[in-house]
Amino acid sequence: DLPLACLTDPLRLQQILVNLLSNAVKFTNQGGIRVWIGRDGDALVFRVADTGIGMSDDQVDQLFIAFRQADSSITRRYGGTGLGLAISRRLAELMNGQLAVRSAPGRGSEFELRLPLREARLPAVPLQPPATATPAAQPLQGLRLLVAEDNLVNQMVIEQLLTRAGAQVQLAGDGAEAVQLVADTPSGFDAVLMDVQMPVMDGIEATRRIAALAPSLPVVGQTAHAMPEERAQCLACGMVAHVAKPIEIDRLIATLRTVTGAARPA
Repeated sequence: DLPLACLTDPLRLQQILVNLLSNAVKFTNQGGIRVWIGRDGDALVFRVADTGIGMSDDQVDQLFIAFRQADSSITRRYGGTGLGLAISRRLAELMNGQLAVRSAPGRGSEFELRLPLREARLPAVPLQPPATATPAAQPLQGLRLLVAEDNLVNQMVIEQLLTRAGAQVQLAGDGAEAVQLVADTPSGFDAVLMDVQMPVMDGIEATRRIAALAPSLPVVGQTAHAMPEERAQCLACGMVAHVAKPIEIDRLIATLRTVTGAARPA
């Protein structure tokens, strides 16, 4: 019962859904994840349900508060979750929508995103992409990037974006894996994109160790924590730059070109 196309902010919608889906993957060890999309009157509705660990009423009350986690033990085991949902709810509100959750311990969670349903007319003749990519479309051409990110959905998104920009991407699931990859090939990368909150070894400790192994290898931090003191912590451990989440690909590309001294034609 949905129209062929709807009007909305595609980037912000993608950021919200990536956050909801990545959390569902992160907290569901058994069972499955279900995504439902439909309409409810004049609302476009997205539901992401999982059979994961679930949350108590008290945890749900804290979930959308910036810089708060549902439970500190969950943070230690799974990595950060709180700020992304606070941002997601704010983005939904800025699009005149709502983000809500229903959950119970041991019974999973269901997040519901409601946005205004605005039907759009598609052009009669779709625009054709260029037959070949122009040099300007690949500003990271030739760069070898190591990306440390524990979230599988975020890995797929960032790998796709960076590959489209021309980079060669190697993924690491946590800080310890990133350190090992640098130890194995100290000159194998032009830059490291380092998530800060990860299990096993966080980005702060991983950056310190990489700085000892390869002092000239630039490390760029990526985190949802954008307060000045957190940015200062990133720089103090050896990171040469800091990019706040949600990632803006143009800013990330510009940062990577700056820290690698990419004077090669864009």
